[in-house]
Amino acid sequence: MSFLQILSDIIGWTYFAAWSISFYPQIYENWKLKNVNGLSVDYVGLNITGYICLCIYSTAGYLDKSLEVGTIHPEDLAFAYHGLLCTMIIIGQMIFYPLGDNKLSIYIIAILVFLWTLTPIYFLLTQTFDVFHVSVSYNAYRMIGYDKLLISFIKYIPQVYWNYQRKKTVGWNIWVSLLDITGGLLSVLQTIMDQFIQDDNNEINPVKFALGLLTIGFDSILIFQHYFLYPPKKETQVMDYVTMKDNGIDDI
Repeated sequence: MSFLQILSDIIGWTYFAAWSISFYPQIYENWKLKNVNGLSVDYVGLNITGYICLCIYSTAGYLDKSLEVGTIHPEDLAFAYHGLLCTMIIIGQMIFYPLGDNKLSIYIIAILVFLWTLTPIYFLLTQTFDVFHVSVSYNAYRMIGYDKLLISFIKYIPQVYWNYQRKKTVGWNIWVSLLDITGGLLSVLQTIMDQFIQDDNNEINPVKFALGLLTIGFDSILIFQHYFLYPPKKETQVMDYVTMKDNGIDDI
């Protein structure tokens, strides 16, 4: 194994750690507040679909190189399934903790119905029954990966808008964005490094590369909102949810 391959592996598992750990501050925040009103339901609804797509895309690409979805590292596969598990935990919290006025919007419902209807049909027609012949760039597994890209582009918008609408970021744990952007930077770096490794099996993973760039862009906006546009007041930060309820503050 060459030095670049070793370095790529180190960067890869570091990005896995940063992206994986990024789920836990929000899970803890929800548990601490016993409330999920600071987390957009649209964001979570899109996230669960996105991680299902990522699991399918990564598993298929890891097991079958002929699909040409790009290089899939073990850490890519581990991250996909870990992300799915953590999102399921957050959905469980949304079932048990108060949502307030936070609800799944009609627009996001329409997008989810569209994806959950069109993608299986496309898979059946092009992959299972081979009714239509498509190029490698548009095979069913790549399209599932592109679904994840679309979802990732859309999913951050509700959280950005939710912060803007409330003029605060209380309830959204900023460590999610700080760890997320770190993972995004390292993921992009690993994808670029893979292109310098002389190995015919190392093709660029377009979904992973684009996901990293999207993560960097949107997390930069969320970080800007938190620290500059709507900096949390010190007294609000130290008040727990029970104290806020006692003071008549229902919408956190």
